[in-house]
Amino acid sequence: MKRKLLKAVRTIDEFDAALFRDLQIGVELQDFTEPALPDCELYKTLNAYEKKLAGFPFIKSMHGSFLDVDIASFNLDFARYSKKLYMRDLFFAKVLNLDYLVFHANTKLRYANKQAFDFCVQLQKDFFAEAIDATGFSGKVVLENVLDTSPLQIIKLLDAIQIQNVKMNFDFGHAKLTPTTIEDWIAASASHVGYVHLHSNNGIEDEHKPVTESDAAMLTKILDKHSLQVPLSLEYWGCDIKNEVARLQNIL
Repeated sequence: MKRKLLKAVRTIDEFDAALFRDLQIGVELQDFTEPALPDCELYKTLNAYEKKLAGFPFIKSMHGSFLDVDIASFNLDFARYSKKLYMRDLFFAKVLNLDYLVFHANTKLRYANKQAFDFCVQLQKDFFAEAIDATGFSGKVVLENVLDTSPLQIIKLLDAIQIQNVKMNFDFGHAKLTPTTIEDWIAASASHVGYVHLHSNNGIEDEHKPVTESDAAMLTKILDKHSLQVPLSLEYWGCDIKNEVARLQNIL
């Protein structure tokens, strides 16, 4: 296996640290995306992860808040609430000494107006510069393509933010649902890609199915073409992790 591999887990109970060590893979935590989780549960989970990740030698990542958040909302109360969640996630990532923190890219696709989009970009640029400095998170923040039909707006957002440790999380499954080819996605954004979410679908729905061997081989070929050695996070569930790593080790 040429690239570093991670497995996303939805809850701490899915994270068998000993097994992940044996398989030499990293972990992406997705517990903290649930907005209705009571504060006591949040901090209980944080403390449990702090103990479980102690001395863990492989890549550690976390998916940040994405449900009902918009740090660039023109509703100041909603933006303030969203920023509070992002700040919390950045602080948790610092406490857990994580390498990556994933947020959905907020490219304001609903705004056809260039002035509104540019204002949205400026709001995010200001926020990330201040929030990363304030929380002291030293890992990489990676912004994920979700509803984008091409990489153009994410590239514009990242070019505006201009922070070395803010990159793009290329979500392969989401990109497969767009009219833009995977080759064109990566060719355009290669200098920005710092992390990959890997899962497959039927080309119609965001199914988060186990990555097919043909999809894995295609992605590997394109990443090699652009000399991209970035971590790959398997963002799907309902499979035997040991078998998945064995299945993909000669492809990825």
